[in-house]
Amino acid sequence: MTIKECIQFAAQSLGLEAIALALAQDDSAAAIENLSDAERGDLNTLFESSKAVVHEVAAEYIPLISREEFEVEKNKLLFSSFNHDIVEVKHVTTTHGVRVNFRSFHDRIETDRNGTLTVEYSFVPSIEDMDTVLLWKSDRVSARNLGYGIAAEFYVRNGAVDDAVLWDRRFKGSIRRNMREGREMRVRRRRWL
Repeated sequence: MTIKECIQFAAQSLGLEAIALALAQDDSAAAIENLSDAERGDLNTLFESSKAVVHEVAAEYIPLISREEFEVEKNKLLFSSFNHDIVEVKHVTTTHGVRVNFRSFHDRIETDRNGTLTVEYSFVPSIEDMDTVLLWKSDRVSARNLGYGIAAEFYVRNGAVDDAVLWDRRFKGSIRRNMREGREMRVRRRRWL
């Protein structure tokens, strides 16, 4: 799933047909050039809205998890040496799987060991352009889910608060449903009288 697919769904939902059709083209870059200035402005707002929505979903609802191995010296590891923008460090382990104590700071983590350590963390994906591929599995987050959020954010940025509230409810409801679907549900045993 790409950002373009999510924006296309949002554009269709908002009735921005010219934008949706331009994004559906094989050569969407050329089709975007043919849009009016107002439509390109709306497309830019949709793109910026998509960045905010992807950040919100990754940070608050359905995290993306990564593991990286580092050579730690002086018990410090700077966040700038990671491949992604970190939301939260989950745990740090040695090469043998032993958990290592750590403390998080705004720019680094400090561990009580040096050497080769593996860090597991949640992150926010960086969005460079509309062809950026999102890393969620399609059963957890779909273009429809993100499209609802993009529509809500689009309305917020354009000052249509009532419409934003409506789309935000759809967005949060669809994300919460997907959060529950991955979990095992248990029903208590019944008692017989």
